[in-house]
Amino acid sequence: MIAIISLNIPAEKRGSILSMIYLPMNLAFVVGPFTASIVARNLEVRDVFLVSAAWSFIALMIFAANVGRTREKVAA
Repeated sequence: MIAIISLNIPAEKRGSILSMIYLPMNLAFVVGPFTASIVARNLEVRDVFLVSAAWSFIALMIFAANVGRTREKVAA
């Protein structure tokens, strides 16, 4: 992710964006275990992996959408 941001963001904006790159990772340390504990308590343990895959897919879609918008802004 850092490499993609470095290649697609102009140098004058790169610093402010890279300073926020750890926000999703820090949120994952809170959201991930909380969601896993709810799923494991109410469903089976194997469902934790399915929910994790769903969260990863959602994160990938958000990232892909933001990269597309970033490229449009850089081109303009």
